Amino acid sequence: MKLGQKIIVVGCPGSGKSTLSKELRDVTGLPLFHLDNIWWKPDKSHISREEFDQKLDEILLTDRWMIDGNYSRTYEVQFRACDTVIFLDYPVDVCMNGIKERIERIARIFRGQSRRLILNW
Repeated sequence: MKLGQKIIVVGCPGSGKSTLSKELRDVTGLPLFHLDNIWWKPDKSHISREEFDQKLDEILLTDRWMIDGNYSRTYEVQFRACDTVIFLDYPVDVCMNGIKERIERIARIFRGQSRRLILNW
């Protein structure tokens, strides 16, 4: 299978979109854009839809990119611009297990940070 230069990776939460996208970025050298990183601000608020759409449009106008994310209201514009769609279509139990593993990984990170914070206090 030959991949294009404008790739969209979609699938249910927990399906492995971000993991696959990072691996593909490393192989292809394509710039990778996680839609969650565009939508969410560091303080956990989000940008406006208009600003999001503008940032997405700027990405789509470039020659090479990979987009990871499930922002279905933007599928139409993404599908028109891309040359490759990778759809991770796994059963619900596989995706739920992916979500569980992500939560456990994040919990381990925060537990480690909590210990460091306590020790440094």
